[in-house]
Amino acid sequence: MKSLSLLVLVLAGAALTTQSAVNSQLRGGLHSVMWAVLASYLVGTLTAALVLASTQATPPTLAAVQSIK
Repeated sequence: MKSLSLLVLVLAGAALTTQSAVNSQLRGGLHSVMWAVLASYLVGTLTAALVLASTQATPPTLAAVQSIK
């Protein structure tokens, strides 16, 4: 289990570095920070929606959402 935790940490660090480089290239390619932000969030949102749809995760109840403080 310790090896798996270490692997996850290393992959997370690599993902952060990669994401920074991708965001920089996206900003340069679109010539705008705001368009790069929009594109990045759209891709992330669509990916999350596809993952939720594919796993058939049940949405939280209204009561569960309202209990968040």
